[in-house]
Amino acid sequence: MRRDYTILAVFLGITIISGALIFVIQRSGTEMPEQSGNSQAEQAPSRPETGKIREHIGHLEEQLKKDPNNHDVLIDLGNGYYDLSEPSKAIEYYERALQIRPNNAGVMVDLGAMYRQNGDADKAIELFNKAIQVDPQLPQAYFNLGMVLRSEKNDAIGAAKAWKKYLELDPNSQAREFLQEQIEQAPGS
Repeated sequence: MRRDYTILAVFLGITIISGALIFVIQRSGTEMPEQSGNSQAEQAPSRPETGKIREHIGHLEEQLKKDPNNHDVLIDLGNGYYDLSEPSKAIEYYERALQIRPNNAGVMVDLGAMYRQNGDADKAIELFNKAIQVDPQLPQAYFNLGMVLRSEKNDAIGAAKAWKKYLELDPNSQAREFLQEQIEQAPGS
């Protein structure tokens, strides 16, 4: 039981870090105020950070009114709500972005993470697998697939297979030691 909580904690930490990085990298021309040097990626945003994210979301929503099919703004809005742990809103914007560009594997991974957070592990697995079909070199898709298989489906063998591929693609992962331990504990490894 404790191991499952450890797996979940590592998954959430990496997922939040990934979302924050994508949010910062992909945000559009509207500038978000600089954040302090101390990252709180493994925790929910603090009140000041939440305020900044919400302010940024407000600017993005204004942009979207002018251009409702702006793919980048839709992704940025999804990322903002992802960072605020508001999966229903993130799902709405990620799905709209995928309607415009259906083969964006990175968005599929983030959308899958939000479906998982919303309690729909099957939809998350479907999206992670689809992202892998679109971009078999995307490490995060394998990592997230392994987390859902292990935590929600109790499929240690499937998770180990996904994590082996993840580590092959990202051999310097900060989660390497933890994942190798999980892989070794899977039946048949």
